[in-house]
Amino acid sequence: MSISQTSLGIELRQDRIIVSHLRKFLKRLRVTKSDVLPLTPTKVKEEGHLEIINVLQRFLNDNNLPKDNVVLALPREKALVKLIEVPAAAKENLRKVLEYELGKHIPFPPEEASFDFQILEEKAGSLRLLLVVVKKEDVNEYLGVLKRMGIRPLAIEIVSTASANLFYFDEHPAEAGPQVLIDIGNQFYEFHFFEKGEFKEAFHFSFRNETEKGKE
Repeated sequence: MSISQTSLGIELRQDRIIVSHLRKFLKRLRVTKSDVLPLTPTKVKEEGHLEIINVLQRFLNDNNLPKDNVVLALPREKALVKLIEVPAAAKENLRKVLEYELGKHIPFPPEEASFDFQILEEKAGSLRLLLVVVKKEDVNEYLGVLKRMGIRPLAIEIVSTASANLFYFDEHPAEAGPQVLIDIGNQFYEFHFFEKGEFKEAFHFSFRNETEKGKE
């Protein structure tokens, strides 16, 4: 394996694409290129898809960036993020347990959902989890857009969890004090709290702009 590795992060939002090209050399991570690519708002889905393709392809060509080792970050609005607890006995078969219990945590049928999770804390008799759920149709939609460009992402995240990965490159995580990651979107803001390089808590607040308020 090469000691120098690169990856391309593509974050999709409703009004923009954020692209970051990263290079890892030994234990250091460096952003070699990053930009925000504006998108024109449209209510026609195919028009929006074509603009994503054209804007992103132009950026990749202009900067001579490869299409491999891509990590896709879905719009935060497409994901449901919850902190839940399950019995500690479920650990050995946790994914199956969550599949069975998923309907208790989401407002749509479990068969329409894709999900992933992370164990945050093991306590006496229970596990504290971060659960992230998105609709399969949303995942397939964005994968379909990138497939038309010849891109097959290695991983899919939401921006909050993707950004949190930066903390894992801290050379001395055990010595790190409390840290806060703030994500501000068009209709939400979100706080993620870390301590000693580990995720501890999250708070999500939704809001509406003046145009939406006027429609009521």
